[in-house]
Amino acid sequence: MTRLSRLGGLALAAGAPNLKDKAAPAPTLVGEWVPESVTVGGRPPFSQQGFEAVTHEMSVDAFAVALSTVFDAARADGLDVTLALVVDDDALVAEVHDGALELRRGQADQPDVRLEGTVAALREVLWRGRSLTDAEADGSVVVGGLRSVARKFLTLFPPPVSGRTSI
Repeated sequence: MTRLSRLGGLALAAGAPNLKDKAAPAPTLVGEWVPESVTVGGRPPFSQQGFEAVTHEMSVDAFAVALSTVFDAARADGLDVTLALVVDDDALVAEVHDGALELRRGQADQPDVRLEGTVAALREVLWRGRSLTDAEADGSVVVGGLRSVARKFLTLFPPPVSGRTSI
């Protein structure tokens, strides 16, 4: 969390809006307004192409933050599901209920779906246009349980659009 706090301080120093009036967690809000002039290691931390421009791999924790950042509550309306996510051999639980996402480390008790893959493989399906069918065919993503629920879950995380970037 220290890094996220630093990002928040960096953005606040860059003239960000008042975060205390927002209901979302600071990491989510930071991604909405980091100015293009901010760089990390001489490169912009985000791009107009969103996740498509990322050339290095995210950690599992960064992937989890990315999921929570781009989660679209409107797309989750009426969905009540628990997923066991195995990402790079790390166990995560994703629960969607009442239009909200709870994502945590751990094992899911009786998940509706099990989704397994590397950060790279899941990112390809979520944000780079690769079909789940293709990823399953080559074994880079494995779905256990109701495939229709897995497909619906994957639609809850749209790629960032121009004007809104994400961590």
